Amino acid sequence: MRRVTSAAIVLLGRLLRLLRVGKLVHFFRSSRAPSPRTSTSLTDLPSDVLYLIFALLSDRSRDRTWYGGFCDGFYLIPVSETCRYMRQQAKPWIFREVYNWNREEGDVWPKSLWPFIVQVHLRDCSIYSTVPITLSSDLFKTLPLLLSLSRVILDLRIAIPPDKLVALSLLPQLRSLELRQARLDGPSLSLPQASFASLERLVISIWRISQVLRIRDVDQQRECVNVAVLLRAASGSLTTLSISGDLVSRDFLSIKWPCLRNLTITEHTPAPYLSVPDIISQMTAVRRLSVLYTADKSRDVGERRPPFTLGVRGGDIVNASPYLREVTLSNLQPDDPIFQQLPSRLEALHIVAAEDLYLPVATASRNKKWAPLAAATALTVLKNIFRLTDITELTLTLDHFATPALVHRIATALPSLQVLELGHAEYPQGSLERRDVRDHALLEPLTRLTSLRRLRISLDFYERIGRYHDRQRAAQIRAARWFLIHLPALQDIAFSCDNWFSWRSYYPLERVSWATYSRAVLFLEAVPTPPPTPSGSRVDFRSRAPSPVETRSTILS
Repeated sequence: MRRVTSAAIVLLGRLLRLLRVGKLVHFFRSSRAPSPRTSTSLTDLPSDVLYLIFALLSDRSRDRTWYGGFCDGFYLIPVSETCRYMRQQAKPWIFREVYNWNREEGDVWPKSLWPFIVQVHLRDCSIYSTVPITLSSDLFKTLPLLLSLSRVILDLRIAIPPDKLVALSLLPQLRSLELRQARLDGPSLSLPQASFASLERLVISIWRISQVLRIRDVDQQRECVNVAVLLRAASGSLTTLSISGDLVSRDFLSIKWPCLRNLTITEHTPAPYLSVPDIISQMTAVRRLSVLYTADKSRDVGERRPPFTLGVRGGDIVNASPYLREVTLSNLQPDDPIFQQLPSRLEALHIVAAEDLYLPVATASRNKKWAPLAAATALTVLKNIFRLTDITELTLTLDHFATPALVHRIATALPSLQVLELGHAEYPQGSLERRDVRDHALLEPLTRLTSLRRLRISLDFYERIGRYHDRQRAAQIRAARWFLIHLPALQDIAFSCDNWFSWRSYYPLERVSWATYSRAVLFLEAVPTPPPTPSGSRVDFRSRAPSPVETRSTILS
């Protein structure tokens, strides 16, 4: 057994290497050939190790599925082609997530696949063309027969027909429902008594892949009524709710949420405006709150423009939500009243600057879109949260690189921090001071955070030569090793630099892409050695530009 386990670990490492160089298909097809008796093939692996490999490959293709490019099990198809045994093992992973846009009109999935289907994506129009996709009645009649189905994603450009929502509400095993680019201003919605009996997660978002702006002919009054009917039907069992602020009305305030643990409000502020204490007044069990308001170009006046005022003087969050432990707030005023209303036992606070993705706005008006913290406002925020001594996770999205003075103030105010993120909101081309060096003064306050386990920080490693990824990695690895050596309690460190942002993110919160390095980076042998550190306190991470071969050997994903 020990020999098989060791061979499995070696095989898994080989898979990881092949994923980086794009030779996965060749590897799986070569496994058909007979191997010596002393070697281990895929069919000899224990099932738990095999499923670990499947999970790794599925996660690799997951970010492609939201825009319809590939299926979730795309990278498992070569595995299924090796032999009958591997085909049977991979089938539940390949077909656990299915789509309607690759079906003929009125066609449904083969019955042999029904036991494996866990997640269904339904769309009425292709992303790559204007050709409509028919959502047939046979398709919705099939859903109750999918005994493993627990998640449905509905992405329609028209108002959602009430009969489709009624059909979804009667699925006994449905745990998660997502309504993307949601429009609910159709005929009046009436749901049966036992609707959404098992629903635990509900996402209602106006977001769509091309833009966030809504069309102007939406009947908002009727939509608010239908949204309230839907929320009342699902509120009894929901534990997670994500909803666009555009769809939150005063009817929302009268709904009781006995089981809700996680609330996320995305996109734009409600109209008329509702404060955060009012919104969560009926959520006694909520533990995680995220208010990710962005600028609304169609209503870019007054309170619709960041920074927002999320709280209200006299609001009571502590008594309304006594179990609240994690809060994420976007584009708020540094002296917002909500800071004084956060519970003293708060464990995580994230101050971010969310923005609408794909929103075509002129460069001159970008400062109206979001509100990262300036140096002075960041210190004001720290002053307002000084009493929250139980915080172990802190995120600040800045309009500048983190300074030693800011880190020193953080270490003084929150000495028990375990996770710290100091991100730069945006890197406009040509407007940044070239800062490829770091000062030891930044390290000194970090050493005072003796419980710090994870650090995410924006630094400028930008080299305008060579391939995009190759020109960043070597400098990042050297910087990661430098921080990890001087901060022995740190488990991993992540960097963001220059215009390296993630445009694939579904929610605007994760706009910046982070390169993460664990302590394993200390054991790399082929990292280019930087030149000797000059006298003084500055450390240069750039050194020479590595060759492509040298860089590939040092990449640690």
